[in-house]
Amino acid sequence: MFLGLQNEMFQRMETVRANIGHAPTMGDEAEAEWIELFQHFLPKRYQADKAFVVDSNGTISEQMDVVVFDRQYSPFMAKLKKANYVPAESVYAVLEAKQDLTAEHIEYAGKKAASVRNLHRTAMPIVHAGGTHQPRKDFTILAGFFCHANGWKKEAFGKPFDAALRTAAPAERLDFGCCLEAGSFFVDWQSGQPSVKTSDKDTALVSFVLGVIAALQRLGTVPALDLGAYLSPMLTKGKVAVPSPTKKKDPKVKKT
Repeated sequence: MFLGLQNEMFQRMETVRANIGHAPTMGDEAEAEWIELFQHFLPKRYQADKAFVVDSNGTISEQMDVVVFDRQYSPFMAKLKKANYVPAESVYAVLEAKQDLTAEHIEYAGKKAASVRNLHRTAMPIVHAGGTHQPRKDFTILAGFFCHANGWKKEAFGKPFDAALRTAAPAERLDFGCCLEAGSFFVDWQSGQPSVKTSDKDTALVSFVLGVIAALQRLGTVPALDLGAYLSPMLTKGKVAVPSPTKKKDPKVKKT
């Protein structure tokens, strides 16, 4: 089933590359394919869409091609015709879509991920029937990359790929990705250096989808955001006008 879906996606993207010369339109088509894939396969507790990410300080990330976010403990999202806005606390993962796998595109995806990871996140206790859970500590938001073709002349996951991963700052590190023409990859950063596992191209899509879901499961649940932090800038402290006391006339004073 996954192999058939992978072949179908590959052929659609090949058609787009062959017939659409306008780069932004080509990118939009690729993004739509990947968003549809995530919306179909992710468990319903997760949502996936193209979006900006915002925090309670009013800072906004760059627009992300795919944001995987929660709607249970962060149950709001500003959805406009051309732009969606998701609170930083609700984000599990962000991904960038490009046409091919290159060092420049890996660096670009990392910098966009950093614009989300550097946002401020709040947390509130979660009240339940048995008591109260303490606020969840922040986790590192996952970052990924996906594309259609291998941009390197030689193997996709060789020394240039490894070097591109190693030069990334901590906030810019990628955790996983998929190149339909070459395979999927998953990066372990526990040692501070990238330890990479890859699949072959025949299982690129299935390994990527299942690997992303497994990574999301390991994160658990996002924190309950502090709605008060988002609300407080909209409110002003109430001021009650107190009338000045009326001065009484002194009966002993005569008018001249």
